[in-house]
Amino acid sequence: MVPIVKAAEKAKLLAVEVVQLILGSFLSRVVCWTAEQGYSSVLVDPVEVKQLKHDVLVGVSVSKAAGLASLSVRTMWKLTDLDNGFAMLPVIGIKTRQGNRVIYGIMAEDVAAFRRQYLKTSDVAEHLECAVSDATKRLRPVVRH
Repeated sequence: MVPIVKAAEKAKLLAVEVVQLILGSFLSRVVCWTAEQGYSSVLVDPVEVKQLKHDVLVGVSVSKAAGLASLSVRTMWKLTDLDNGFAMLPVIGIKTRQGNRVIYGIMAEDVAAFRRQYLKTSDVAEHLECAVSDATKRLRPVVRH
């Protein structure tokens, strides 16, 4: 039994993904070690975490997808927002064992396709070897009245 962070490292997951497995009641071996405080006090079986990574978690977490796309997590959630009909990235929902929560995943291939289709100003600036503000000025359309 190891802390959440150590189990995440061993399974090549983010700590938040291990927490999702705990909150979804997917992990059968979770204990609280009272000698520690906070997340360090929660111990899980790293072998079970590694197994459930493949059995339960589909794609990558929204947090990991944000990292792959070099975007903030908040922006990534907006790109997957199904409530307002503006979902630019498809998400896969996995219901927890109790059915009261959903863990969302995004296929890494979809993130890569999104990155190929949509450039950020910082990408253009890097390519042009100039400041982002200069790239923004170059990209801004000329408006004539």
